[in-house]
Amino acid sequence: MPRKRSKAPQYGEPTNSVTVRIPAKLHEAIKVRAKKDRTTKSRKIVALLADAIGPVEEPGSVFE
Repeated sequence: MPRKRSKAPQYGEPTNSVTVRIPAKLHEAIKVRAKKDRTTKSRKIVALLADAIGPVEEPGSVFE
């Protein structure tokens, strides 16, 4: 059964979902950090990815 999509963006902009297999130890570390920060695993992963990648610019022309 497909998941229900939220009509309101959760992060201030439209979102997509992705399924990623990760080692059990990494999953546990994310779970512990999320609980410590009183947030969800999803929000913690988004924050960690954003910190690692840095600011994301709007897509522009490949010819610029």
